Amino acid sequence: MAMFRLTLLGLLAGTLSVAQPPPPEMLKVEIQELRTVVGTLREENRVLEKRNQQLMGDVLNLGNQIRALQARLAEQAPEPVAETAPEEEPEITAAPKFALHPILSVNLNWHYLIVKAGSESGIKIGESGSVIRDGDIIATVKVTDVKPHQCVVQIDLNSLPKSGVYPGSEDKVRFP
Repeated sequence: MAMFRLTLLGLLAGTLSVAQPPPPEMLKVEIQELRTVVGTLREENRVLEKRNQQLMGDVLNLGNQIRALQARLAEQAPEPVAETAPEEEPEITAAPKFALHPILSVNLNWHYLIVKAGSESGIKIGESGSVIRDGDIIATVKVTDVKPHQCVVQIDLNSLPKSGVYPGSEDKVRFP
């Protein structure tokens, strides 16, 4: 393939000159340099692909561990309630549903929370609630499952702030 170059002399004279292709020895050197670069890039790609596979395995293992921990948390048996004598005033064993309830777990993939309040607190499936942070409502939720001392609530994604909701934080859930 012929390589065309405009030369200063050609521009001044108003003519176009055709330059000679580089000698075969120069082309062989350039080809060898390119082969070396391609070989280096292939080796780097192989190393990166191996590291990527290791990281993907780590991500899968961590995901499995998280799911196992969430399942164990969701299946925890409620604490037994002590019986009281008939003449004594009954002991209040659960917080009223309008109290602020701690968040036990957050599932970011499925957008639900496990809250430390359940049927013993008067919570019912389908009931709406609010996530409270520093006295302000930051998200709305709806109860999808209830156990005696905990419930599962679905987060309304349209109401969720960019900062998210986190277990163990100051975020709490209130049911009106």
